[in-house]
Formats: sequence, structure tokens, C-alpha cells
Amino acid sequence: MIANYCKYGFLAPMMFFHKEGQTIFFEIPDEALASQSNKELLAKTIQHRCHMPDVIAAGIIIEAYCTPKLASDDPLIKQISKGKTTVSQLPDKRDIIFMIFSTPLTEEFIGCFVDPEKKTIIGNMDSEDRIGFGGTFSQFFKWNKN
Repeated sequence: MIANYCKYGFLAPMMFFHKEGQTIFFEIPDEALASQSNKELLAKTIQHRCHMPDVIAAGIIIEAYCTPKLASDDPLIKQISKGKTTVSQLPDKRDIIFMIFSTPLTEEFIGCFVDPEKKTIIGNMDSEDRIGFGGTFSQFFKWNKN
């Protein structure tokens, strides 16, 4: 994944499911990430697959933008959550690649900062950068929480 990014400067978005001892990868079509409503539909599709009893893990690997942590009372948080503003529109956004690995018991976020123009990985996101991760593409097994 990282080698391809460094070679081509982009990453094909992928989703994956682990079932019956195998991990199955699917490329995500560009249209599925073209709007917030399409992203929500994709997330619901992944969640639906996670209802299958033989699916024990699922995840997504995509390029995205992130922003420095916002204060809980920052008006941007409301604008972003209502879809009136996207992180891609913010002036201090950063390019990232991230993977969310979700199981019925836990979820892991792995991310790194990238420079798409130079096709380089700048560095891994540390725990401070990952505070508050979540959103549309997280908690694929939330229906299964006790």
C-alpha cells in the first residue's frame, strides 16, 4: 500500500472483510466517495456486511484530509457534522492515508501524513493526532455492542 502510494502518488480506496479465514479486498469506486450521502451509503453497506455472522473483521483504507483538533465549542464542528463544510475546504487541512480496522470488540485507527505532490510519507499520526477519530467510516460493528 505505502509502496504504491510512493510510486504513483495516490492510493486506490479499499474496503475489506475477514471471513472464513480469508481477507477479501474490494476497490471502492470513486462515486462512492464523491459526496457525503454516497459515503454514508458506503458505510451502511459495510455495516450491513458486518451483520453476517461469518464476518469477524472489516475495514477501510483511504486517502483523506484531517484538521488539527478543534475545540468542542468551535462552530466548524457543527458545520462539518451537518455537511455544510467539509474538511477538504479548510485552509489548515492535511493530507492523510488511514486505515480503520474494526471488529465486534474493538477498533483501531492507523494513519500517516502524506505529501501527494512529492509522493512521500511524511510520518505516522501519533496518539494526539488521532484524538476524536471516527465519523462516517468507523464502528462498523456498532450494532453488535453489548
